[in-house]
Amino acid sequence: MRKKFVIVLSKSNNRVEVHPMKKWLRNNCHYIPVGMDVDFDTSRQMLGKFKKERWKTRETKTEVRIYISNNKNNNNLSVDNPKNSESINTALESLNNTQRSNASKKRELKRNSKSTLIFKSEIEELLDGANSEIAYSMKKDLAAMTNMAFYKYRPKKIALQLTNKEIVKGYCHLLKNNNDIDFSKKVLMQLNKNQSQTIRKIAKKRGDKKDIWEHVIPVKIIVDEIIKMLENNNLTDIDKLLNLYEKAGQCAVSKSEDKKLNFYKSSMPADWNWRDPNVDIYARYSAVGIVINNEPNE
Repeated sequence: MRKKFVIVLSKSNNRVEVHPMKKWLRNNCHYIPVGMDVDFDTSRQMLGKFKKERWKTRETKTEVRIYISNNKNNNNLSVDNPKNSESINTALESLNNTQRSNASKKRELKRNSKSTLIFKSEIEELLDGANSEIAYSMKKDLAAMTNMAFYKYRPKKIALQLTNKEIVKGYCHLLKNNNDIDFSKKVLMQLNKNQSQTIRKIAKKRGDKKDIWEHVIPVKIIVDEIIKMLENNNLTDIDKLLNLYEKAGQCAVSKSEDKKLNFYKSSMPADWNWRDPNVDIYARYSAVGIVINNEPNE
């Protein structure tokens, strides 16, 4: 779970204010530690600097709190005082509600924007006359997130006979026949944003869960290869690609292993070729020293 980094300020009359760390620092530049850049350094890197400068900090399961050390009201703000903790939690809840409200408004604006409405119309045109299961699945996939074109227009649920692979293959043929590569790229990017979407569900989970389920072959690799096929107007190898993706599936990794994989988060080693007869689906794991014992999906 990604933690929030917040600045905690104690005000007069026992009031407590909580602010998003980087936003607050941009408006109070004189508090930025020497040598640090809010736009380039990570929150975690800045936290290390704050600790070196002996700022009070506290890390919980959900956030990292930084107490401004040279704020006169904060000098008496005990990190562990239950009363202070209650005030801080109330301020955090208020901040979270405000952020959720603002984020919700942004998503709604995006969903109702002219470009999204045009995109929705283009999808309707693309799906005109298409197989009912393909049309249903694409609209459902494009309703997976609140800022998506079909979020408020979810199709009525139907029973599916096609497999996830067959549905994605159907998407590809629709896009190929549409013959608009820029539109195809836009559609594929939208179809690859959420774990509930069909393309990601091709790769099934296998083995015992540790901390994180991880796609053995990053879905970005699959989408990029589909785009190349569409650019060449040739889907001859689409079955081979999707079969490999299904076979690789998702495997469980620990948090430390997941950190190692960050270098190949959405890529594979430079010499990796999915068309190789002896392709190593675990190439990115081997490259960072992780041994996977699970057998691939059959």
